[in-house]
Amino acid sequence: MCRAALIALTALLASTSSADAATVASRDGSICAVLNEAGEIASATAGEKSIRLDLSARTRVAGCIVTGLRTTQSPPGATTIVKKLMHYSGRTLTLTERFSPAPDSVRWDIEIESDGAPWTTNILSEITMAGEELEYWTAWASGAGSEDGGTDPLQSYPLNDMVYHYGSYVYPSEKCFFYIPQYPDVFNIPLVTLLDTRSDTGLTMALDLRDTILAMKMRVNRYGKVAFERYYHRLGEGRTVEFGMNITAHVADWRAGLAWMRDQHKTFFYPNVDIAHEVAGLCAYSSHMGEFDVEKYKKMGFRVNWKASFDFPYMGMFLPPVPDAETEWMSFRKQPVSIAALEADAKYYRDNGLYQLNYFNIAEFGTSILKERPDPGSYYPDDPELWKNANKYLYGHLSNAILPVPHCDKREEPGDVIHSWRGCLAMDPGEPHYQRFLLEQAKRHVECIPSAYGITIDRLDWARFFNDTRDDGVTWLIDRPSYAMVNSFKETFGKIADIMHPANKVIYANNHDKRVDLLRYVDGLYDEFSYKPFALYQTGLLCINKPALGWVEPDYKGWMLDRKKSDPFLQNYIYMGILPTAPFIGNDHSLNDDDEGEHSKIYMDYALMFNELRKGKQWVLTPRTFSATVGRANLFSTFDGYIMPIMLAGNDGESDVSVNLDNFEDGPFDIEIAWPGGEAWQPYRTKMSGSQNLAVPLVRGCAMLRFVPRKAG
Repeated sequence: MCRAALIALTALLASTSSADAATVASRDGSICAVLNEAGEIASATAGEKSIRLDLSARTRVAGCIVTGLRTTQSPPGATTIVKKLMHYSGRTLTLTERFSPAPDSVRWDIEIESDGAPWTTNILSEITMAGEELEYWTAWASGAGSEDGGTDPLQSYPLNDMVYHYGSYVYPSEKCFFYIPQYPDVFNIPLVTLLDTRSDTGLTMALDLRDTILAMKMRVNRYGKVAFERYYHRLGEGRTVEFGMNITAHVADWRAGLAWMRDQHKTFFYPNVDIAHEVAGLCAYSSHMGEFDVEKYKKMGFRVNWKASFDFPYMGMFLPPVPDAETEWMSFRKQPVSIAALEADAKYYRDNGLYQLNYFNIAEFGTSILKERPDPGSYYPDDPELWKNANKYLYGHLSNAILPVPHCDKREEPGDVIHSWRGCLAMDPGEPHYQRFLLEQAKRHVECIPSAYGITIDRLDWARFFNDTRDDGVTWLIDRPSYAMVNSFKETFGKIADIMHPANKVIYANNHDKRVDLLRYVDGLYDEFSYKPFALYQTGLLCINKPALGWVEPDYKGWMLDRKKSDPFLQNYIYMGILPTAPFIGNDHSLNDDDEGEHSKIYMDYALMFNELRKGKQWVLTPRTFSATVGRANLFSTFDGYIMPIMLAGNDGESDVSVNLDNFEDGPFDIEIAWPGGEAWQPYRTKMSGSQNLAVPLVRGCAMLRFVPRKAG
């Protein structure tokens, strides 16, 4: 032991309270944590039988040792521990941890205060559970981080050695500059569930989604230790950094932990406007303007078009400041367009029982933008026609929002501008001038295109970046202040929501950066990369109570070449509760309808199932409600009852399905069944209630059960 550590340990022993170990229990008695004299959770009991768990939990500030400790029991039932810490650099901190009773969990709050010059170090919340048959689950891109895209994400797995990134790779990353959600080592909801199958006991540690989380990893090892490691939080200057989490106990089923998180943080999991559940169905990203075969597409299950907005003159100038609705401008594709034409197109959708969402983007601006500012003498910022020139408008009005390459990124030139789609520049939506511009664009959408149902915001991957030219007051990016773009996104989303939601308009998002705390004001997702399994699984888990729409790449692994590939491809969407992009006229970099109708035929085979999924799908997370011996089963409630997809069995055959209908509302039920290629739902069982074991026939490796509440009489 080094001399400094020995001195610190001596000081700790001299200053530690001599009080006995404290206990903190949830108010319903479902979990009781025992704290040791070091102020850490040392064990716990769970459930009605008070099953003892070999559990420990602590806060660790990287590079620090404890030099002093004081414990108090205040308020009643809670325990507060104040620790003095010393960093190896000589800096000192005060760590305050408070364990308190919550209705069905133990609440754990931490505060870290330090003086002196600003600095940062990683802050870890650790939990360890020992046992011979432990498994774990989190909202991951792939079960246990497996690189096999076929691994079931809705199963728990034995503990292994893994590092998961929250939402996307922590910036900067050696793997990528621009981020595509195609990696297995990512999780999107900050919780971990540890399951002791021998005692039928589960524990979930869930971080508070209201916390400021700049960047984070979750480290897991085979011995039962899980650590949430937070990056880039600014310490020093007398500031206090705060975090919170809860530990809850339940049966050994991961659904119980996810249900707890959802119910605790409903605003992150449910839409903000009720109409969102109607804005669901097979979808398109189409620039087509004009009539089409409405009944054909509706029969397939199509309902929503995210309008591929090549009607803008350039990225960011979605609705130019033209004097009236009839005045035309030249679109990105050099075609004349007007507000009146856009409204007429949206009205065509609305009048036919369909939904159009307009394109929006808060972090990219312009087309073919130059690195250098144009000669100031070549334009006047107050020129009402300045908007027609993307370079001059950007540098004349919005240049303070240009996002440079952060200083810590070695893959690009630090300080340089970042070019993206068709030469646009990356932007910081929290910068005041640009944010005002974005909010004005949002208002124009509400006022000028009333028949549209809202907007879809593209490219949330920019939320993982940092802006070295601004200071949010909470970020310390390695060695200097910065503005975390995740904070810019959250702030701007909230202000856009104040415009859209009172007008009963939805906000959907294309969330490359898949973290649930970005979705407080988002009503649904349209995921551009859902054809990749690791993105598909994350989108499904983020949308357990929101509409989920998914992209289809027609050439991805030849999925359309034969039924052996197309069946499992589409069944994976249905399993995760995601409605895929339809083969639609004018789709951009997605699946177009073909003259022979082969694309439509593939989808029409699953039309019965797609049309059920669009009826307000909500995941059923009640533990021990259903299981299937063959294939992968899920369970959703809908406007009309319940549906259970049994997917991905591979072949015709039979699956033994167990279902507890006592956990359903509005029973007893008539049960109907559908298979691919079917024209109508078929009767299967009538007047069913209680626990049932069903032998479900499978066709092309799947079936869907529909549970219809039996009408009175």
